[in-house]
Amino acid sequence: MAIIVKGSCIGIKFTRANNEEYCSHSDKSGRYCIHNGKFTYAIVNGAKVDTFNTNAINSVEVVVFNHAGHCTSGNPNFSEIGVFNVREVQLVPGFNYRYRDFENPIRYKDISGYCKDFRPGSSYYTIHKNDVDKILPTQSIAFCYIRDDGKRDVHNGRYLYWQDKDLNRHCILNQSDKPYRIWYSHMIFNGSGNLVPELRYRSNILGFRRIP
Repeated sequence: MAIIVKGSCIGIKFTRANNEEYCSHSDKSGRYCIHNGKFTYAIVNGAKVDTFNTNAINSVEVVVFNHAGHCTSGNPNFSEIGVFNVREVQLVPGFNYRYRDFENPIRYKDISGYCKDFRPGSSYYTIHKNDVDKILPTQSIAFCYIRDDGKRDVHNGRYLYWQDKDLNRHCILNQSDKPYRIWYSHMIFNGSGNLVPELRYRSNILGFRRIP
């Protein structure tokens, strides 16, 4: 159970529609799609709300959120979209979740002590959370990158930290920075088709933005 409020970074599982335009990530059956983004509002029992309880998912008719679906000149291109036939909504966790190591799934990666001076609750976060040229730990992020197959892709999730080429860790991501790796959390499908959190990094970054 979780309370989803406006501005939450969320993962959404929904039933795939015919010729679903926004379904680059589906479960093994191909029946369900998943998106990550920043929650805007929902329609619950016919009413527009900016908060809802995930226990009442059967009453949720539409979930509307911001995310980047593609890139323009290497930068995320944002749009607000709504999805119907919602089956599951989860909050994307931050630093205090016990993530499996995506490079070695039998191990876990503990990041609970990272970036404490820049996370929500810190004075730095309180002062700078609305700075347009900064992305702070736990804020929603979208970034464009080049995949191993040479194709461009875009991902949305919850920003955690970044690394330079020497693998030094940095907490604040300025628009002028040139990250070698961006570490973020997002929701993916597990083998049973349920939403689970994943912590991972992406390299070959082309551009990034905080999700509005």
